[in-house]
Amino acid sequence: MLGIVVWLALTWSLARAVVINAVLEPELEPIAEDPYTLKCHKKQYTYMVTQSDENGKQCWDKISVTACWGRCDSNEVSFRFKTDKPVCSATEWIHKVA
Repeated sequence: MLGIVVWLALTWSLARAVVINAVLEPELEPIAEDPYTLKCHKKQYTYMVTQSDENGKQCWDKISVTACWGRCDSNEVSFRFKTDKPVCSATEWIHKVA
């Protein structure tokens, strides 16, 4: 959860500081044959961005952002008991126990 909050804060600050000129072709991961897969699917978006300073000087570059989507098998149980959940993050599966 903390990773998602950090990622959202970073993305928000980048969006405020940078003007997005063009969205380049995203690299798509093919969806599995089984629509009920429990895999973590990743999609990478690449943006061409520019930023200007107060003197009118510009810099530009490509920024890539990885988005994670899919289903996670959470094995949820009621409040008073431990929960055991694999969590999908942008780079890996993380095992969480609460």
